[in-house]
Parts: sequence; structure tokens; C-alpha cells
Amino acid sequence: QEQEQEQEQEQEQEQEQQQEQEHEQHVDCVWTSSRFEPYGTLPLDLSLPERDYCYFEVLVVPLQRHARFGGAPQVRVGVRLRRQRTLFDLVEEVASLVSIEASHMVLSDVFRQYVYTIFQDLDQPVHKFQRDYAFVLYELAQKQPADDEAKEDDAELRSVDDNDEEDENDERPSTPPKPVGDRVHVTLLHRTLDEDEDGVLQRVKPSLFHAPSIIETESVISEAALYAEVWRYVRCLALPSFKNEMLDGDVLPDASSYPFRLSVVNRTGSGCSSCPWIRSCLGCSVSEFVSADHESYLDLDDVYHLAVDWKPEFLRESYDPLTSQTTFEHQSVLAMRAERAKPVTFAACMDHFVATERLEYKCERCKVMRPFDKQLSLWSTPTILIVQLKRFLWDGSKISTFVDFPVHDLDMSPWMSSHVDKQNEDQDKDKDNLYELYAVVNHVGSAGSGHYIAYVRAEHDGRWYCFDDDMCRELDESMIKSAGAYLLFYRKKSSIKVDEKDDEELAAWSLTDEERQALRAFPGSEEHRVALKRANTQLSRVATDCVIL
Repeated sequence: QEQEQEQEQEQEQEQEQQQEQEHEQHVDCVWTSSRFEPYGTLPLDLSLPERDYCYFEVLVVPLQRHARFGGAPQVRVGVRLRRQRTLFDLVEEVASLVSIEASHMVLSDVFRQYVYTIFQDLDQPVHKFQRDYAFVLYELAQKQPADDEAKEDDAELRSVDDNDEEDENDERPSTPPKPVGDRVHVTLLHRTLDEDEDGVLQRVKPSLFHAPSIIETESVISEAALYAEVWRYVRCLALPSFKNEMLDGDVLPDASSYPFRLSVVNRTGSGCSSCPWIRSCLGCSVSEFVSADHESYLDLDDVYHLAVDWKPEFLRESYDPLTSQTTFEHQSVLAMRAERAKPVTFAACMDHFVATERLEYKCERCKVMRPFDKQLSLWSTPTILIVQLKRFLWDGSKISTFVDFPVHDLDMSPWMSSHVDKQNEDQDKDKDNLYELYAVVNHVGSAGSGHYIAYVRAEHDGRWYCFDDDMCRELDESMIKSAGAYLLFYRKKSSIKVDEKDDEELAAWSLTDEERQALRAFPGSEEHRVALKRANTQLSRVATDCVIL
């Protein structure tokens, strides 16, 4: 065994020495492989390292109003996250800005006045939720510790006189133990029931108002405790002058003492979630959902949405519509919007295109897998340069980043190959690498569906025109750049030749400034009819030029 161990150690030492020799051999070896690939379009990636972020404006609904938020019932927060981050990171970031524990909050998507989704899986990447999502974070009331509950139960069951002995003939009813249930999330929809004289099946029409709320409560709970829990979340809607002796505490004698009624409804609050639609029920009272095991408790296992039907007298006298809908904007919102508004430059996209990339590859000389550097560069430039801004990603999302691209005098010399620079040291290499923009293809919509619009500059008069299906109109050059730019068409300035004879021929049918003014200012007149005829002829000629290009 000792001999075998010595042999194994010798083999390991030999392998280490061999690896060191191969490494030294590879370090001494400077191997460069150059390959040429023709390109029809120049694809530019918009997911730059410094711009690979997702931006969100999240609405936070705290349980209580705080002075640091101006006493507002809700706070708007701006967040910037990497695309690979998750919803959990989003909640953590927002929680740190508003000084609330992330574990005490629930993330939801609110559409109009009802909760569309409550996110249970927070491991999803945030880049899936950049469009059409209104994130709202609700702070939840904390569950009372089990030790405190046990002490309260013991206090209730403890005898008034500790010296009294048990009496077998004592027939006083014992206090039943409190049932234990799971914690559930319930959505609260603020609703009014207005009279509807035109209604066929119902003379009452439900209407939602104010933003919804989310509470976390026991699945098995008494009706009085449920009303008290709901009141804890919605009492911020009342005026400060709203004073009622029965509302001083958190627990009221019965449900009728509250300024609202709780009904079990569907997600939109338009009807009952348990009754068939033929009954036209607007929502059953929560008192009907009695637990089968405990008659004095409610069972909320199958209850997901509750309508808070406010009493009309409360809305008339004690409802605070201004303060209850005030939103405090956190300083992070302005910082996030300013960062998001920064455009991406064409030069930054080209720098990223020619940047060095570290990869693993088998060296053609050493025959060993080693890290190597890969770099793209332009060896030659075409007469017509087509640039593709890669807005569509593999996951079906679209990048709507604004790209600031040059319209005149695009110089491609900084991204040419160093070998070409050495060959052209004595030549005016910049002169043949200047380009002029002559067309832009814009994409409007998402990755799944959308519409294409083309901007083209006419060669005869240098004016820009917008082609949108069968519509063609003149366009100001300042409107060429937009966040929808997808394809850019450039042409070398050295290939643009001016023929004076052609200019004189085109000027014979081109519109003058007076005719353009008549076309806009005098509709229906003879001048308008003549200018319109010449404009149609001009647009037909422009369309023909665009097809040829």
C-alpha cells in the first residue's frame, strides 16, 4: 500500500509538472487567428453593460401614515435593477428605501381598482414585467406572537380566585379553545352601491372607487375580529374629525357598528363569487361563511376577495377623498426617471460591437483549452451601410431604448481594423468612411405584434417623407430620431453625385414654397387643387426613387 501511494504521488507530481510546462509553452506562444466574414447588415446590441437595466415605479401602501412621507397613505418609489434580477430583489430594494421589512410586504399587480395578481413566486426575472404591470407593495399587519396569544388565553381561562378549589357540581360553561387556521391573503375592494333605475335584474349598481387593499388574516376567524382587522387597514380613508365612541378601539361590539359591510365577491367586485350568475347576487355577507367545526367562527379558506360596501352617510360626512388618494413621491423616482431618459449613443453601440470578449477555446498551436480574446473590427465599409438595432430579445421582450444616431457625417473610421489603418497612414482614410442617413425603418408595438413605418429622404430635394401604409406625408428632420428606430440606412458621401441637369429637370415639377403654403392654407381653392396635383406627382416620383434605392 505504501508503494502504491508513492506511485500515485509521483504520478500527480509528473502531471503538475507537465501542466506547468504546457502553461509556460502557451504563454510563450502568441497565436493570432484572423477570419473574414462578409456582412449584409451591421447588428448592434442595445443590451450594453451600462444599460442592461429594468426600470420600475412601485407604489407602496404602508399600514400607517408616516411623517417622513408627508402623511400620505401611499408612496411611489423608483427602482433600477439588472435584467437578470428577480422579483424578490425588487421587493428587497423597495423595502430598503421605505424602511419596511421585506417579509412584511406582499407584491401585487393592480389593474384599475382591483388586484389582478398576487405574486407568490418571487424567483421570476424582472425583465418579464417591464410592460403593462402596475406593481403595488402592501404592508401587512404582523401576527401576534404565539407566546402572547397563549398568555391571553391563559388569562381568560384563569380563575378569578386562585384559592378556590374545583367543584364537581359547578355547571358554569367553559370557554371553548380558539381554533387555529392558516394565514391567508384577502383582497379588499372599496365599493359603493348606487341606485340604477335602468337596471333589469338589479336596481342597485356596484361601483369601485379608491385603490384596493390586501390584508393577511387567519383563515378561521370570528366575524367581529375580521371586521376589526379590516377596519385597521381602511380607517385611513376617514376624516380626522370622524369621531365615534365605538371607534376608539380596534374591536367593536358587532359588525353593524362599522361604517361598512363586508361581502364576498369576485375579483372585479361586480358580483358574488359563490352564487350562480342567474341569481344576480352582488355579494353574500361574510356571516354566511360559517366554519363547519366552529359555529361562532368564519371559514375564509375559499374567500379571496371581499367588498367593503361603505355606508352612504359615511361617504357624505366622513370620507376624505383628497387625503386618502394623495401619493408621496420618493426622491428615487426623479433619479430613476433621469437615468432612464439618458439616450444610448451610436458610438457606444459600436464600441460595444468591437469590444474584446474573453472566451474559452482550444489553441490551434498548443492544442489545449485556453482563454483567448475575440474582437470584431471592420476591414472595409460598403457603399450602402445597413445598421440593425437589436431591439428583440430571445425571451420575446423588446428593448425600447432611445438611440441617438447621427444623421449627417457618420464617420466609421474609429471602428476600422488596425491593419487597415496601417495601410492607409499616408491616405485620407476618413474621407471614404463618411456616411449620410437616407432612410429609417421604425417598429411600433411589441415583439409579438406591431407595425412598421419608414422615413425616407428624397434624393432630388433632400426633404424627409413618412411612409405609413398608403399614407405619405412630409416630415421634419428633427422628428427622424425616435425610440422606435429599428433599421438605419446610410450611404457613402463619396458615392453621392450631383448632376446639375437632373436638378434643373426635377425643379420643373417640384413644389415651390408658395405652392406648399397654398396647399396648407387654402383648402378647396384653385391654388390648392393645382398644388395637390403637383404634390401627388412628386410623391409618386419619390416612391419610385425609394424602391430603386
